[in-house]
Amino acid sequence: MISMYLSVIESEEDRSKFEKAYIANRDMMYNTAYRILHNATSSEDAVHDAFLSTANVFDKISHLSDTAIRNYLFIVVRNAALRLSNKQSRELPDENELSEQVPDISDIEADVEDRELQEKVFSLVKALDDKYSDILMMKFFYEMKDREIAEVTGLTVEAVKARIHRGREMLKKQIKEAGLI
Repeated sequence: MISMYLSVIESEEDRSKFEKAYIANRDMMYNTAYRILHNATSSEDAVHDAFLSTANVFDKISHLSDTAIRNYLFIVVRNAALRLSNKQSRELPDENELSEQVPDISDIEADVEDRELQEKVFSLVKALDDKYSDILMMKFFYEMKDREIAEVTGLTVEAVKARIHRGREMLKKQIKEAGLI
């Protein structure tokens, strides 16, 4: 598979750096995609899409440090997985799904209220300073462990924990001000 990605990269130096990034980050990328998609095949597709799109622009990012490339790959695979997830959610259900029992209207209303609350909290998280919102997104929306966040961001685990704590405090304040609790 890697030969396909390497074939679109012109410089031998860039090919070597891409191969190094591929080996170092493919597991992290798969795990990131799997947390979003909960499906092995779809996760592999997201990783493939991410590597292919990265290979196509690698000459523009090859000068970056290994940590910056890792961060870039995290964002690219996350976006690829989210796009795939959105595409899958728009697909028509098969006959078996259509024959399942229709849920009670109160269940639907509760789901809508939960979704609306999640969207409000999500927008409050995104309104935080990036150094807090990115960490909180990775921790709570992508369910990453502190150690994984530290690896992706290049921070220490202690710094990640401190940002999670500070970000949560800021978020609590914003939630209270918005009247959500």
